[in-house]
Amino acid sequence: MTKLPIRGVLFDKDGTLLDFDATWPPAYRAVAEELASLAGDPGLASRILRLGGYGEGGALDPASVFACGATSEIVEFCVGLPELRGIAGIAERAEGVFTRFGERGPPAVDDLAGLLEGLRRRGLRLGLATNDSIASTRAWLAYNDFEELFDFVSGADSGYGPKPDPAVFDAFCASSGLAPGAVCMVGDAVTDAELARAAGAGLSVIVRSGVDVGDALAAMADVVISTVVELGPVIERYDRGL
Repeated sequence: MTKLPIRGVLFDKDGTLLDFDATWPPAYRAVAEELASLAGDPGLASRILRLGGYGEGGALDPASVFACGATSEIVEFCVGLPELRGIAGIAERAEGVFTRFGERGPPAVDDLAGLLEGLRRRGLRLGLATNDSIASTRAWLAYNDFEELFDFVSGADSGYGPKPDPAVFDAFCASSGLAPGAVCMVGDAVTDAELARAAGAGLSVIVRSGVDVGDALAAMADVVISTVVELGPVIERYDRGL
């Protein structure tokens, strides 16, 4: 099959465009404390964090629900905890915390605006596909004045299903008029690499700025970079066949 030049980029959000460690661990702690308070059991907070993926040393399991689950999946995890069964308002309280954190403007990676504007100047179509909710995602885009830089934005509740379902990738291709082979998928988690493979992306890039990138995940991608701001030269080399 003839290799196509990259004409579009579909980005993950958390850990890729924003600082995962500065954003989601505090949000998860806030959710755990909120629900523990609701249950009247302060000790429950640490159990929620542990079951969600945080080990004894504070490291996050990259395959856990906190690392790669959609917001809806994390809420379902919370609702299903035995200690919270029968308590009304669990889902609403958890979703409320996540939305508030999105509205506070979690920090974008350094010089992200420069990267996105540069890609746009080169004529690339840009999309965003996140397992976060669309409300939280749009709040973050608005806070950073990024709305006009993206041609396509989708959350896990936008109707395409959570990643790695390739439906969201197909929707980006359809909206931008691009073949899958002309699209680069960029993310930080196994769900992003699986999505790229399932959808037939021309280029799969994994960044090390999110959850821990182990050897197995790195092997699933075409390229591994430290941060998304290194993406421009990667696409240039790909298009030149290097």
